[in-house]
This record gives sequence, structure tokens and C-alpha cells, in this order.
Amino acid sequence: MRKIIAVISIILSSIFGISFSLFGLDANMPWKVKVIKPKDDNLVIKTSEDSDEIIFEKEEKQNNLQNTNNEPEEIQESKIDDNIFLVMATDIVYSARGRKTKSLNGRTDSIFIVKLLDDAINIVSIPRDTRVKIPGFYNDKINTANVYGGPELTLKTVNELFNLNIKKYVLINTFAVEEIVDLLGGIDYYIPKRMYYVDRTAGLYINMYPGYQHLSGKKVHDYLRFRHDSLGDLNRIKRQQDIIRAILPKVLTPKNILNIPSILRIVNKNIQTNIQLSEIMYLAKKLSEIENIEKKVNSFTLEGKGTIYKGGWYYILDDNKNNEILYSAGIKNSQDNNDLVTTK
Repeated sequence: MRKIIAVISIILSSIFGISFSLFGLDANMPWKVKVIKPKDDNLVIKTSEDSDEIIFEKEEKQNNLQNTNNEPEEIQESKIDDNIFLVMATDIVYSARGRKTKSLNGRTDSIFIVKLLDDAINIVSIPRDTRVKIPGFYNDKINTANVYGGPELTLKTVNELFNLNIKKYVLINTFAVEEIVDLLGGIDYYIPKRMYYVDRTAGLYINMYPGYQHLSGKKVHDYLRFRHDSLGDLNRIKRQQDIIRAILPKVLTPKNILNIPSILRIVNKNIQTNIQLSEIMYLAKKLSEIENIEKKVNSFTLEGKGTIYKGGWYYILDDNKNNEILYSAGIKNSQDNNDLVTTK
């Protein structure tokens, strides 16, 4: 049972990229500093583990993967409704003194709708700058919903945006990436071009050369974080999707099962989910039945165009094209094609 949980957890944790925020500081808008403040009643003040530094963040909710060090006596498989769930990955949240925290309350740097089929996995990426109506608040980028109301509000935003009824979600932070990849022994991957970027404020130094090479966790972290090219975030989404294809075969090898104890410790402190263990059993079984899984990951990115609106950069969705994408991915039925609601 623990092995199955570990495998599905690693797969979910591979589905994200990395950026950063400073209590909502938007790295895409150097000409404008935008501060996002959480709007709930769960804001708490606590000190960091290694100093007297004060960190403001929301109380972390206990997820359904807690206490996985204790083997359950018996867990039956339980199907997730329509085999659809939402995967979100937060960016890095910095404390007031500029230190990285392990908070899950940052902006969602990556948002995926995942649909499991009998012989494939369909992944639809929602660009993080997509302009939407956030229920109970106002029009903003979809990646701020997690700051306002956690993964439940992001899920509600996605459901209302596309007229869906997704019930299950997984929220992951960025700290597990390097450790998990290293536990897997790294991955072999082709870097398509020169990547160089330095951000001293964020402590970021990316220096990668093109070619086929073996990537450590740090290198995968850098590759996923880079977005300083012609298409910015859209190219980074494609890199995320390509890494998923590369890492899945590595996850499912017998050799990496030996790393389960360490993997479980990482997952428990860096993930929040409402998926039950019985449902994880079902997902794991579905994944194990897919042959040549690296060739069965079908990726889509919602279409639209970037624009400046009231001084901020936003991604405006193309309703007609995206209805077709959601239909092709099996996420919407054909009769739902005219139900997508966006904010212009």
C-alpha cells in the first residue's frame, strides 16, 4: 500500500514548474508591485524553525495522506468521479526577511486538469496569468485564487470558469522537486537550447547548455523555472509537460521503490489533498495498467492571447478554441461546448 501511495504521489508532484513570490509580488510586472493579502480568517503568525523570524501564513490544513508511515489494515479501491482531478503547484513564498518558507499558500505557478483514460493520461494546462472572475472576490489572475482562499477556491474558480464539477484536488509546493528527482537517481533529458538567467534577489542562477544529459534535481528545478524566452510562460508550460513524459518511466521502475520511506516523508510535508487513500489505490491501478506510459501522456494548453489591462499583464482565453480543447481531452461533453464563461 505504501508503495502505491508513493508512486502516485511522485507522479503528481512531477506535474509542476517553479517561480517565486514575495507575499504576492508579481515577477512578471517589473514596472508595478502588486501585493495580494489573504482574505480569510485563518491567518496566523509563527516563527521559523531555525530563528525568531516571524512568518505570516495561513494555517495548513491536514491532508488525507497524513500518517502514511502506519500501514492501513485494509483499503478498498474507490473511483474518483469521472477520473478527473485538479493539480496545482505553488510558487515559493518568502518571509519578511527574504527567506524561503514551505508554505502552501503562495500563488499557483502551475494549474493542470488531469483526466485519466483507460490507456492514456490527458493533461490540460491553464496559464497562470489567465484573467478570471474569482468567486467571492473580483477579476484577477487565476494563480491568485490560492492566496485568497486556498486550493478549494482555485477548484471552485476552475469549475465555474469551465462549467465543470471537479471534486478532487492536489496542491503541491516546490520544495519536493529537487529531493524527489535525486531520490529517483536523476533523469536523462535533452536540453534544447542555451538557458542562462540570474536573479540575485531570488537567489536564482540558471546556467544550462544544450544537449542530451543527466539532470539532477537542481537541474530539473532550473529547467522548469526558466521562462525568459520568446513565449515566456507558454514555453515553460511545454517544458513542464515534457518533463512529465520523461519522469514517469523513471518513477515506475522497481529500483526506485526502494526510496519509498524518504519519498513519503517529503510528500507528507509538501502536499495538501482531499483525495482519499482508497482513491489513490484506484489511480495507482489505472496508471499501472497503461503500457509505455511515457508515450501516452497527451498534453494540451488552453489558448488565448496576452494583453495589458489596467497596467497588468493578463492572458485572455479564447472561448471557442478552449471548448474544443476541453472536449478533445474528455473533460467536457459535446453538449457542454457553449458553457465556458470567461472574463474579458
